[in-house]
Order: sequence, then structure tokens, then C-alpha cells
Amino acid sequence: MDLTATVVKPSEATSGRLDRSLPYALASLFAVGYTVLSLSRYQRFATPSWDNAIFEQAIRAYAHFQAPIVPIKGPGYNILGDHFSPIIALVAPFYRLFPHAQTLLVAQAVLVALSIVPIARVAIQKIGLRSGVAIAAGYGLSFGLGSAIATDFHAIAFATVLIAFAGAAYVERRWSAVVCWSLPLLLVKEDLGLTVAVIGIAVTLAGGRRAGVWLIAAGLIGFLLIVLVIIPAFNPSSAYEYWANAGGSGTGPGLLATFFTGWQTKGLTLLLTFGITGFLALRSPWVLVTIPTLGWRFVGDRTVY
Repeated sequence: MDLTATVVKPSEATSGRLDRSLPYALASLFAVGYTVLSLSRYQRFATPSWDNAIFEQAIRAYAHFQAPIVPIKGPGYNILGDHFSPIIALVAPFYRLFPHAQTLLVAQAVLVALSIVPIARVAIQKIGLRSGVAIAAGYGLSFGLGSAIATDFHAIAFATVLIAFAGAAYVERRWSAVVCWSLPLLLVKEDLGLTVAVIGIAVTLAGGRRAGVWLIAAGLIGFLLIVLVIIPAFNPSSAYEYWANAGGSGTGPGLLATFFTGWQTKGLTLLLTFGITGFLALRSPWVLVTIPTLGWRFVGDRTVY
């Protein structure tokens, strides 16, 4: 019997442990950096909007097992009638222990940093330790994540984790895992139902037809149900108010006119989004996942979009 085949050299064992631990070490390092940046901006009153206050009031209500009423939006205003982000209730236990606005910023920093783990893990497995770490660090320092950290807390922090794990499962062709990581996006924000559907398209193109069809159906049905039924049920006006932000009030010619204007900013956005990958992302069906978010922002009337 040849026993050498089952012997693991010490150097190989050490390398294996390093490969497994580095993604978490990187995520921890970035979590600290993101936290310091967020808290220092908060300390200087450099937060760009009132969103952190909105989400704090909602999470405070969840922490006390109450409906997410946000008085800063109006008397008795239920935040589920504004944006559909029930997933933020997961922050409530931590807020109950640390009832401060800064708790939300720390939670966002940790969530965004956590999304580095699957990126680093798959990159190290596929292209080696040094290159994998470089990919993960580039992702952690990227324009998209930096922009998220530079703003107040948003439910979209949960999406970074879910999409990163779904993307890693996509690379590994683990279609059931892609489905499991993608479906909770429906609880992050109403427009992400379209993202779930497009993930289904990417999965279908990559060979996971059954999982892809399920995601397409769930994404489209979830999006329509949330926007047309659930949000209006909680909204004081019984409507989804953000239709008005579409160019030309949502009409075809108006949408086209808005889409074809402001391309100095839109072009730079695309450059920074895809340039971090050396534009290699454009070779993968997974790049389709960017279309819903970039699309609705590019047809929006609001300049901040």
C-alpha cells in the first residue's frame, strides 16, 4: 500500500490554513477601516443626508417589537410604505444592546466588509494566494464600496453580502446556493427583485436552467407584488411614490431623453464600475446583474442618481 498519497506535508497544511483564514483576516481589516471612516465622518457631521436618522428610527422600533414607524418622515409614517427593506430588522438586536446612531454605521461597515470573504475565497482558490488577495483588496478599495461607506447607513449593505456570496456560488456553478443567496435580496429593497430576475438570466446562460427560471420568476413576481401591492398598502398615499423620479414621469420618450443626457457623469460611473476589473467583467454573463440598478438610475430625473 502506498501511504505517501495520504500524507500532507507541513508546508501544504500551513498553506491550506492560510488560504482559509486570509479572507476573514482581510474582511476584518477592511471592517476596521470602514468603521473608522464612517465614525470619523459622523463625528465631523459630514454625513450627506438624513437617511441614518430614518433607518435608526425604524430599527429602534423593530428593536422594541413595534411597527417601523418613522416620525421624521411624518406622523405615523410606516417605512415599509417608502422602501421595502424589512431585512434591516436583523440589526435590531445589536441596536437594543447599543442604542446609538453609530451602531448602524458599524453594522454597515461590518456587512460590507463581510462581502470580501467570498470574493477573496474564490479568487484565492482560482488564481492563487497573491493574485487572489490582490483581487479581494481591489474589491475592498473599489469605487462602489467606497461610495457606500461614505454615505449613511442603507439597507443596501445587506445586498453587498448576498450578491457577493451569490456571485461566488455562480463562479463555482453551485446553482442551489445561488438561489439561496439571491432570494433574500427581495427583502433588501424593492428594486432588487429585478436584480434577482437578472441573476436568473445569468444562471440560465451559464447552464443552470432550472435554477435560473426559478430566480427569474421569483424576481419578477416579487418585484411586482412589492411595488404594486405591499408598499402601497403601507404608504399614506396608497401608491409607490418613486415612479415620479423616472424621466418624463415614466413615459417612453421622457425616459429616452433622460437616458441620453448627462453622460459625462454616467460614463465616469461605468468607467469606475467596470474599470476595477480591467473590463474583464464584460466577458461574463454575471455582468448583467448591474443592468437593473444602473438602468433605473440612468433614466432618473434626480441628479444624485
